[in-house]
Amino acid sequence: MDDVLPGNAPDDDLFSATSRRDGARAIVEIAGELDLSTVEPLTAKLRDAIVDGIDTVDLDTTGVTFLDSRALAMFLAFQINGPKEGVAVRIVAASDEVVRVAKLAGLETVLLPDIDAAG
Repeated sequence: MDDVLPGNAPDDDLFSATSRRDGARAIVEIAGELDLSTVEPLTAKLRDAIVDGIDTVDLDTTGVTFLDSRALAMFLAFQINGPKEGVAVRIVAASDEVVRVAKLAGLETVLLPDIDAAG
């Protein structure tokens, strides 16, 4: 599970996701821009992290510099649908941009309950 997934954007440096497994937990570190061109590969990466024996997927979004409404909806969908598959999907660390967009959408308590997004 230790790998890097470049985005489909013209400049692959715009997006990356790495994942690793720690027992029954997968940790996915996401960096760069999350938009129409990168949400699909990130969705695939998160689906790949939900494998047998994993009960939690922790998302570290501290490297995210931009996200649009589609990326926000993708995070929300994983947090809602993950438990249906027996997996908790949660954002455990967030960049200022992720916090800002979650607050603008009124979703900080839903998307970011595991971090201090009050600032």
